[in-house]
Amino acid sequence: MKQGMLEPYVNFNGNALEALTFYGEIFEVEPEVMLFSDLPLEEQEAMGFAEGVMHGQIDLGNAHLMGSDTMGNIINEGNRYYLSWASENVADVVEVWERFVEHGAKIIMPLEQTFWAEKYGILEDRFGIQWMIQRYAPYSQE
Repeated sequence: MKQGMLEPYVNFNGNALEALTFYGEIFEVEPEVMLFSDLPLEEQEAMGFAEGVMHGQIDLGNAHLMGSDTMGNIINEGNRYYLSWASENVADVVEVWERFVEHGAKIIMPLEQTFWAEKYGILEDRFGIQWMIQRYAPYSQE
């Protein structure tokens, strides 16, 4: 069995900051938020997008509710939410990724190093569910 964490990741239509703030008030916790405008300028230019929440989360003990605004603030069937699976073991991350691909998953963002993760990628499985797969590292807004 591959050890890791499975957590919900919800996309919002331009109101992620409002939603995460609201959920934070409900659970009495301050949301952690990284805006697209916080990204390095070259990343913003590459995405062609610099508005809204790139990533936010509410820590709820051993779990997190995570979310962001969609690029271009366009919600459609299939991108409203993701399942996010992360592991500290990079070999497990690669193996799980490869299993999805072997079973017909459509790659949305290749599994590769990013400025926020050693390995990170997005794919859509044969059931239309989008998965974020990554090497786990604690969220930090440094």
